[in-house]
Order: sequence, then C-alpha cells, then structure tokens
Amino acid sequence: MITGASSGIGEELFKEVMRRGAQKVIIAARSTDKLETLKKECPHPERVQVFTLDLSKPYECFERAKSLKLDRLDYLINNGGVSMR
Repeated sequence: MITGASSGIGEELFKEVMRRGAQKVIIAARSTDKLETLKKECPHPERVQVFTLDLSKPYECFERAKSLKLDRLDYLINNGGVSMR
C-alpha cells in the first residue's frame, strides 16, 4: 500500500514497485481521478486497487481502512501527508 500515490514521490514509488513485479498494490490518495489514471496507465491494472482517503481526517481514514479486505499487508509506504501551506 502506498499513500500519497497520486503525484510526486508516491507516484514514482508506485511505478517502481510495478516495474519490479509487484503482484498486488493498493494506491491511496485524495484524488480518485488521478489514482484511476495511474492504474489505467500501468502495465498490469488488474494488480492495482484504488483507495481514496484524506489523511487530514484521521478518524475517517481509520473507518475507511476497515473496509479493506486483506489477508495481509506486506508493506506500507506511508508517503502521504498534510501540507501546512
């Protein structure tokens, strides 16, 4: 699972793990549209699950995470963050 996957470092991390043959990757960010575009552009979109969440709302993230049906989570790349601009 990669948070903040819709752009920047998170997007590049996603592309790299797919190049290295990841079998199942969950990409997460606020922008569903950007995540869906990334999924469509990758060579194996069937291996990608889009998960929309806003890290600035921790309780919402916790509740949404309960909806993930996973046997296990091997890696969490917690790249997403909240900007204080």
